[in-house]
Amino acid sequence: VARQKGWRMVIVPHEHLEFLDDRLFDGAIGLAASELSRTWHERHRIPLVVINSYGWMLDRVCSVFPDSNGESRLAMEHLISLGHRKIARLRLIGENASEQETNRGYDEFLRVASEYGIRDSVRYCHAPDWERLELRIRELVGEGFTGFIAIFIDGAPKVIDAIRNCGKRIPEDISLITSELTDICCWMTPELTTINQNLDAVAAETVAQLLARIRAPHSPRANSWLPTALIVRNSVGRWNG
Repeated sequence: VARQKGWRMVIVPHEHLEFLDDRLFDGAIGLAASELSRTWHERHRIPLVVINSYGWMLDRVCSVFPDSNGESRLAMEHLISLGHRKIARLRLIGENASEQETNRGYDEFLRVASEYGIRDSVRYCHAPDWERLELRIRELVGEGFTGFIAIFIDGAPKVIDAIRNCGKRIPEDISLITSELTDICCWMTPELTTINQNLDAVAAETVAQLLARIRAPHSPRANSWLPTALIVRNSVGRWNG
């Protein structure tokens, strides 16, 4: 999208931002760059737009990320439609997820559960690292949970391993919805039902925000929540228990 608008793009690793100091750039796009955005305007004068970064959203840093409310509703309603009532949403809370966004997702998760009368049988589980989240998965399996939602980067392989290490099968015993990894999830066994970001929309919105920021660098911060979509495959089965 940027090239179509006549931009020249240069990829700069986060650990080598000094590259920006002695060259002429009009703006920057940060990928999962919360730590980057926290100190950006102390070091650099050019505008910054971050993608999939919830934390440290400063006054002059814009952001584009998926609508976590929509993710929760899509995943929950799909599991509920197939008979699942004991449902857990798993979340890793790292540098890219702020307390505000965590609470936002939590509220929508409980709102959907309340609409369907299952609020007392759902769990919203978050942990700062994988080891502690894996312990929660083991506990939830032991408590008889049958639906898991794990919408975070690289969540699918880890959650699958944790479920199988508990002696459970997907989807015969436990149904799983994860984040879409293009050209990966459709080839896994079983093929994974996922929540998918519209990458074309993410690219268009990110470039539009950065262009607007370059033209008006002191304008108010803009944050965009983009809709997501459910891709139905084979990791969710009907629960008749």
